[in-house]
Amino acid sequence: MILVTGTYPPQQCGVADYSYCLLNSEAGKASGWKLLHTQDLSFKGFRQTIREIKQQDDVNINLQFPSRGFGKSLFPHFLCVYLRCFTRKKIAVTVHEFTQLGWKGFICAYMILLFAKQLIFTNEFERAAAIKKVPWVKKKSTVIKIFSNISQSDNLLKISQRTYDVGCFGYIRPLKGIENFIEVVKAIKDKQGASLNAYILGETWPDLQEYTAKIRAMAADAGVTILEGRNDKEVADILANTKVAYLPYPDGLSERRGSFLAFVRNLALIVSTEGPFVTQVQRDYLKITTEAQAPEIVSGLLALSSDEQDAMQQQIISFVKKELPASWDDIVKQYNNYLQ
Repeated sequence: MILVTGTYPPQQCGVADYSYCLLNSEAGKASGWKLLHTQDLSFKGFRQTIREIKQQDDVNINLQFPSRGFGKSLFPHFLCVYLRCFTRKKIAVTVHEFTQLGWKGFICAYMILLFAKQLIFTNEFERAAAIKKVPWVKKKSTVIKIFSNISQSDNLLKISQRTYDVGCFGYIRPLKGIENFIEVVKAIKDKQGASLNAYILGETWPDLQEYTAKIRAMAADAGVTILEGRNDKEVADILANTKVAYLPYPDGLSERRGSFLAFVRNLALIVSTEGPFVTQVQRDYLKITTEAQAPEIVSGLLALSSDEQDAMQQQIISFVKKELPASWDDIVKQYNNYLQ
């Protein structure tokens, strides 16, 4: 298998992390998966990519689409068309964000939906949305759920034993609900007059210095600690020491949110926002709310007795067993079985 992506670590992108975890899993290594990180999106770069693929003995090609590295380029679209029409390679495309595409993006993505031999979606909602627009997608697609790139801590504490009251995790950039998280923490403190051990854990972006400065000022005013520069183990340990994760995604929770998966894997209580991608299972096991109601929901969870909090954690454990893949090795095996 040759995995083609436009973004790969140390570049910051969910698809980059996803690709890295697939390739570096034990199953990925054992299966001989290879990386082709395409960074030159010019015509010369396109020809070089085709040349590299043809030189490989691997028949199966998996294209990760979209990714931050591809930007608005039609590189991945034409790559899919070329491989399907002019080579004997089997081109499969993992479609990460179909419902987020605008009308221009959909018109372009139509090329991929049409010419890809097989399609992989990371949740049923995205696949259903694609089938609704392009019915033939149903016959050549499947769902392989995403897993967290953050490991599970070796020290999974009961909720009642955890130090941090409420936390938020993810890239610190616009359209991630960071401002609302700070506002909710401040509202709880202002109403109850109580101390609240709250943090934002994540990495800032060098090209967003003005935004980062604004968030730092807001966080300082609300008594929210910003934690940066933590390695994977440190991140997992912090998440596993957090009682409540408040994740105010502007467009609502979905199955593929990496920060959500990291928190739920480390068995924190989850409070997140309503939206079109929320599944019924998430509504059954988690606390789905609006931004306006979030202060009440979060403070209500923190006010529960130790036994009640620990009982709710058992629901999270049930959710993990029911809804998440067993590991990245499991995901690779699903890929191999589907694409053979």
